[in-house]
Amino acid sequence: MLAVSKLADNLANSRGAELLDTILIPVAIQSRTPSEQEQFLTKALADEISPAGVEALKRHAEFGPLKTIFPNEAPVWCSQAGVNVDDCVAFKMERAGIRAEVVMLHEGQTYRLVRCTNVRQMASEKSPT
Repeated sequence: MLAVSKLADNLANSRGAELLDTILIPVAIQSRTPSEQEQFLTKALADEISPAGVEALKRHAEFGPLKTIFPNEAPVWCSQAGVNVDDCVAFKMERAGIRAEVVMLHEGQTYRLVRCTNVRQMASEKSPT
């Protein structure tokens, strides 16, 4: 969860350059310059994650191996990202018909974000559904 918190903090405080250290760069933008990658990722993630949403995940999300949390989606997501499903963990939370998804690749002592959707929407203080 520390990696996700760091990502949300970097976005909230306009430290886009640090995003490249915490995210597995999507294949579609790997050939772009670091500045272009930073701009793309900042824009793409701004609507997906927030510090308050991360706090909600900490309190209410399911967490575990990716293939346990998202058994149907895991093979497809890992194939698209070019990573091994056994090296990934995930957070899942549902609230008001919206599902937040966070997938992270475990690399040695660190984690890198592979997928992140709807975390910002989990920030409501209502109890999860």
